[in-house]
Amino acid sequence: IEEHLYFTYGLEIIELAQMKERYSEPGLLQKTLGFNEESIRDVDKFESVQLYPKANLEINNDELNIALDVRNGGIGKIAMYINNKELVEDLSQLVIDDKLTVDLSAYKSHLVSGEDNEISLITSNQGNSLVSPKYTANYIPNFKIGLSSLDRPSLHAIVVGTSNYRGEDLDLNYADKDAEDMANALLVGGSELFDEEYTHVHLLNSELTDDKESTKENIKNTFIEIAKSAKPEDVIVIYLSGHGVAYGDPNTQFYYLTKDVSTGDVSDPEIREKFTISTEDLTDWIKAIPAQKQVLILDACSSGQAVEDLLAMGKNISSGQIKAFDRMKDRTGLFIITGSAADKKSYEASQYGQSLLTYSLLSGLHVISGKHELKMVDLLTWLNYSKENVPVLAKSIGGIQEPVVSTPRTLGSFDIAQITKADEIPLAQVKPVFVRSTLLDLDEQDDVLGLSASIDTHFRSISSKGRRARLIFFDVREFPSAYSIKGFYTREDGNVTIDATLRQGKEKLGKLNVTAAESDIESIIDQLIDQVE
Repeated sequence: IEEHLYFTYGLEIIELAQMKERYSEPGLLQKTLGFNEESIRDVDKFESVQLYPKANLEINNDELNIALDVRNGGIGKIAMYINNKELVEDLSQLVIDDKLTVDLSAYKSHLVSGEDNEISLITSNQGNSLVSPKYTANYIPNFKIGLSSLDRPSLHAIVVGTSNYRGEDLDLNYADKDAEDMANALLVGGSELFDEEYTHVHLLNSELTDDKESTKENIKNTFIEIAKSAKPEDVIVIYLSGHGVAYGDPNTQFYYLTKDVSTGDVSDPEIREKFTISTEDLTDWIKAIPAQKQVLILDACSSGQAVEDLLAMGKNISSGQIKAFDRMKDRTGLFIITGSAADKKSYEASQYGQSLLTYSLLSGLHVISGKHELKMVDLLTWLNYSKENVPVLAKSIGGIQEPVVSTPRTLGSFDIAQITKADEIPLAQVKPVFVRSTLLDLDEQDDVLGLSASIDTHFRSISSKGRRARLIFFDVREFPSAYSIKGFYTREDGNVTIDATLRQGKEKLGKLNVTAAESDIESIIDQLIDQVE
């Protein structure tokens, strides 16, 4: 719809996208109707049109000559793009007498040799409230780049997971393993499609050591290393799993928390600078990589919510976070999928033993390649499969989670993997979930022997093994499709007789009957668990 709506000012057409930076408000209709509790941003009214400068582009040899027609809005930011990827955020400081010149040979690593490269400019008025459409010129480099469009493309992947944070408050069970599984999947699928020699997967997580730890410095250095060798024809995939928060007003940014963070509070600018990765950081690092096909998978959750909250909370991405990712997409040409809101608990705690987004992405590689004769996986098909599958999985555990997929307008989809050996991408086994047990002395109508707590302690001990656990225990009364033990016991002549039922939700699955000495609680629990299993 947005593409077919526009304003006119005299003979000038002004599209909605040209006012997006200031006036776009994600979820505006829901907020206006009261379905979204977020407040609507206060912005200046559009009372008069302050027009941006027009730009005329000419390329002579390797120089881009720009002549500006400055109008009533003055000169604001002037952004330069090469092949739809922002390379310079603002050239306005180079303007002399409404003209400027750019040496394109300085950007040779981002240019394709022997082919037309689109050089684009977007100008802004002085307040940066209104931007121009793209002014473009085509350019075939005269200098030798050293790489031609006939060179084989490579797949570069930066896969980051953080389970173990400073202290224990933020620790997660599966983020490290999710990253490990994703790195393996990209290596398997990339080696088939791009060839093993041209597939470069970098795994960083909090289980690894030295330069492979998921610290900000290591992650940044990995981006820098890839920028040195990547070509415009290449593909770059960035995957982040762990904690993230949205912070800042009015310009909200998303911050990924690296392993050196101990709290979800990022109000301290030194903490943000040293130990978090913002959308602005990601934008700058991605812009430095010449690869024109780029994918960001963000599977991050926030801290501080109890398991019970999963039953009641939605997973809507905040409007500020949407704007942050939208800005990143427009400046870098990224395909983006985000798995959860920055201010909600992740669905890591599920019978899937990993986050729902990562589980869906991995299963999607199996499903999509299985429907293609050559076992190819198309990027957008893959992302959209996960977007549609995650809500189904979330519903099965009583929650709502709807990933958001953002795509650049100017870049079509492409094959991201070829899966001929699906067995090399194992999927997590679905684990049974148990909730609190209820066993009462029939005469006392109370658990005088503490059998319920003893059973729960047993399940909690197994569940604490994280991804290696064979079951998951939630210390709650109810959870969708979870198992529970409910019943009564009697005591007579030093013996205890249990008459209970194993349930799944409200459904009775079978009887549990145990008789043992009242003094041997351990034997009682062991017999009961044997029957449950």
